[in-house]
Amino acid sequence: MSGLFLSLDGVDGAGKSTQVARLIAWFEQQGRTVISPRDPGSTALGEALREILLHRQEIPLSMTAEMLLYMASRAQLVREVIHPALAAGQVVIADRYLLANVVYQGCAGGENVEPIWQVGSIATGGLMPQLTFILDVPVEVALARL
Repeated sequence: MSGLFLSLDGVDGAGKSTQVARLIAWFEQQGRTVISPRDPGSTALGEALREILLHRQEIPLSMTAEMLLYMASRAQLVREVIHPALAAGQVVIADRYLLANVVYQGCAGGENVEPIWQVGSIATGGLMPQLTFILDVPVEVALARL
């Protein structure tokens, strides 16, 4: 793959979307084609699963079920969007990736993180970003931005 795969992770309100937009602008100024796929989303399956995940109050999900839905979406995203973009030499910038599942469904959700890494590796075919930025801000700052 001749493209570049970056991801940004951090809590809600950390500024990921702002930094993604800045990175996109910078790479485009350098003449690169950039995509920032929505995850879950950006594929027909991903959009359908996004609807389920966004309405968790209406459809109660266990942490395991939630993680598996995210992984199903990501598997399709990698196959339909990320791999082709990287093969075409494009820059892919993800606003969260597998690390978010490890944190949200694993650490915060009380689940064992090892199976999450294993399922994530299967779902992504082992594709990991070449660089992940972890944005850290004080809780007060993150809450003020929400």
